[in-house]
Amino acid sequence: MSYMNRQESKWTYQIWEEPKEPVAELLSDSSLKARAEHRRAFYALRKQQAAYGHFVPKNFLDFLGAGDITEVMPGDEVEMNMTVMFSDIRNFTEISENMSSHQTFQFINSYLANMETPIHRHSGVIDKFIGDAIMALFPKSADDGVDAAISMMETLKHYNANRAKAGWDPIHIGVGLNTGLTTLGVIGHSERMETTVIGDCVNVASRMEGLTKIYQTPILISEDVLIAISDANKYCIRFVDRVAVKGRVRPISVYEVFDADDAELADKKLAGLEIFEKAVAYYHLREADQAQNLFEEYLAVIPEDRIAKTYLDRCKRYRERGIWEGIEELHDRLEWRDEFNIGHPEIDAEHQQLLENINNLAKALQDEDMKSVEEVLGFLEDYTVKHFGTELALMKQYQYPFMKEHMEDHARFIKRVGSLKEELISERQDKLYSLFRVNLFLFDWLISHSTRVDKHLATFIAEKEHAA
Repeated sequence: MSYMNRQESKWTYQIWEEPKEPVAELLSDSSLKARAEHRRAFYALRKQQAAYGHFVPKNFLDFLGAGDITEVMPGDEVEMNMTVMFSDIRNFTEISENMSSHQTFQFINSYLANMETPIHRHSGVIDKFIGDAIMALFPKSADDGVDAAISMMETLKHYNANRAKAGWDPIHIGVGLNTGLTTLGVIGHSERMETTVIGDCVNVASRMEGLTKIYQTPILISEDVLIAISDANKYCIRFVDRVAVKGRVRPISVYEVFDADDAELADKKLAGLEIFEKAVAYYHLREADQAQNLFEEYLAVIPEDRIAKTYLDRCKRYRERGIWEGIEELHDRLEWRDEFNIGHPEIDAEHQQLLENINNLAKALQDEDMKSVEEVLGFLEDYTVKHFGTELALMKQYQYPFMKEHMEDHARFIKRVGSLKEELISERQDKLYSLFRVNLFLFDWLISHSTRVDKHLATFIAEKEHAA
């Protein structure tokens, strides 16, 4: 008999041998008989534990601090910062209609076995299979999730090549990723329970996967993943759109990762990235004429870019029929709203000061006052360091458990402000595109970080003070 054991992100097989003593020999001595029965029970228990591991990953038990499956119960939970992935086969219902039930199960199991490897290779933990869909978790870093998604697409190419040899059509999948604090735990009751992950982070990851169907692209990530990646420049990433998400006070930005595209198409997208992003910026700022001209120029070179085609159609509908399909949140000023407050007066006051100065930056860009642009950027750099110092002192004072992740977010933002400063003071940047970049990289980060990450910190502080 064999069982599967997870070791260093790889599955290995170990063989458990049954006792080799002849039964007749054991029966002649009561102590030997008892020892043999004990060994058989021990091996049966090990095999049973291994079988449980197929349904509840050992990683989940480790997260919950449980030694084995018998130690968990409904209500056990732990909060973690992780990247959540959802993937799904396109048109699975249509594909399965042309198969027998037996063929469908063979197909699903074959596909899932292929996708399991790249997920585990990049330190991922499969939470569950939902028919043809996969939900996976990446507790170490957002980079792991993105690397796994790219690797899944590469694996899919080989898988489809083998399907073609067998006379089957290729399949296509979509992968969505989001990063944030999640609650991992056990739900159910004494008769039936299971491990799961819940929270806003999970909902947004599922939404990202759903959007891959609309934009007809394999991999989409949220702005939170983009913020959490150690170095976004090592990937091929571009802005796609902004979408309203239930529970968020501001629409979130969605990005495409196209590293797994065919090499020729990926190279074309990279070469045309500036034109594409400017066209998208003009559309979101309702400059449809300029946007349409740029999309037509772009598609003349890259006609196979589905997202660009989608935007060109939007431009035409807006110009011909006045149908606007964008989000109203992109503008040159963002007013402070009550829902931006996190409940900690000192942090809220500093957030308002940051927002006001980002507004000042947007106005200076709109007025093309480059001297003021540089002055405001300098102030933002200094004030950001001061504000992050305030939060760091509070995290140390209250022994905040997610201080490391929180400070990593801060470090990436400081780096982003520095990069944006170089970009904004460049003479070749036009006003509208610069305003768009301020929206994506400053307004978005401040509101997203404040209402999610900082709000969690404020709640933690309030609970600690209440308990004291």
